[in-house]
Amino acid sequence: CGSKKSSNKNNTSDDTITATETTAPFAITTEDGTYSQNDNVYTITHSGTYTLTGGLTGQILVQNTDSTDTADIVLELAGTTLKSDSDSPIKIVSTYNDVEISVKKNTDNVIKDLRSTKTADDSNQGEGAIYSKADLKIKGKGVLVVSATYNNGIITIDVTDAIATALKVNSNDNCAVVNGYNLTITAIKIIAGQAP
Repeated sequence: CGSKKSSNKNNTSDDTITATETTAPFAITTEDGTYSQNDNVYTITHSGTYTLTGGLTGQILVQNTDSTDTADIVLELAGTTLKSDSDSPIKIVSTYNDVEISVKKNTDNVIKDLRSTKTADDSNQGEGAIYSKADLKIKGKGVLVVSATYNNGIITIDVTDAIATALKVNSNDNCAVVNGYNLTITAIKIIAGQAP
């Protein structure tokens, strides 16, 4: 975890939190946002709500360069499996928007960082399976299982809030959630452990 603060409030060893990976085709839908696709990388470039379903081996990249577009970006996980062996499966590099990850009720969601264990710093790489330079909120009533073999599970500048029914994070660095400033986690189960 280095010098960054981390918090695992309400940690348990509850192994009953599981999520089934989906094999359905990946889809991203939005009514008020803008995104582009380059092979297996989907780049979100505007505020709005984006619903993710199905399985993707690739990346969701949030990269808004418009400083006048400061409304929230919401990523709705509605039965999705995101995997990457080259960078963070979810990587948020823009700082103009707060970002919310909404785990939809009655859905299983899996995020897997399949990179080899980190051996040296690389500024081009996200440090976690979910990596965010923006304020990040995680909420919802579904299940989200995050697994990371590279380094940390979830790393962000500031987790403003995290509310969910079930969040399980396995990380190679034993850090479920790491952030640079204040970390507030309420009404959530975080299961921290070694990545399989």
